[in-house]
Amino acid sequence: MAQYAHKQWQTMLKMLAWRDAPVELSRRGAQDEGPPIVYRSRLFEVEEDGAIIVERPGQAVGDQGSDDRDDIELLLMHNGDRLIATCTIRDTHLRWINQAVRVPCYRLSPGRRPQREQRRSFYRVNVAAVSLEPVLLETPATGDQDEQPLQIKARLVNLSAGGVGVSVRARKDTLGKIKRTRSFRCTMRFEDGLVIEMPTRVAHIGARGDDLLYLGLQTDIDDEVHARSVQDQLQHLCTQFQRAQLQRRRA
Repeated sequence: MAQYAHKQWQTMLKMLAWRDAPVELSRRGAQDEGPPIVYRSRLFEVEEDGAIIVERPGQAVGDQGSDDRDDIELLLMHNGDRLIATCTIRDTHLRWINQAVRVPCYRLSPGRRPQREQRRSFYRVNVAAVSLEPVLLETPATGDQDEQPLQIKARLVNLSAGGVGVSVRARKDTLGKIKRTRSFRCTMRFEDGLVIEMPTRVAHIGARGDDLLYLGLQTDIDDEVHARSVQDQLQHLCTQFQRAQLQRRRA
């Protein structure tokens, strides 16, 4: 499997570099307990010695992201295949995209230990185009008078039986607090008065811009009966949204 993954990695790498395709970069420090923050990037070139040139995400700079000689995860995606490998940042430099534009880039070492990224446990339906009420995300009170609980309105982006994906647009200081938060109580309102409230934990963070974050939230319910009930509700909603999307395509 390792040899097959390595060959597939090299094939995908060269193919995606040929068209400056999007890739994802992520890094988790040794002291970080939460999920890594994932940044969108572009793959520009694979050099003769195997070094990989990718765009340095602007958000990574604001987050005090990776420095030279740090390790970073590089994720390649093509036709449903998702391969991830560890690289080391060799240097940061400027690259001319055309005669008028140049962008900061990382030069990465060849990917080490490429492997398939685990597939999601549940089917996910995209609802970003559906007009829905904002999702309310709340953190529990800590008892510290200097630290007020967060109450954030978010946009529902996708839905699955195992959780939801939301996007949050806010000021930089608020986004910084969100990145350090591991759990939220999530309240969603749908048509016909349906309200779903559930505790969630942050499974994935994606930086989408200087003022925009994507959060992948998994249900985090200890009681098995309650957990199964919420899972059934979410699955039913997924089916409803998917059916509506198919009907619109046929119309």
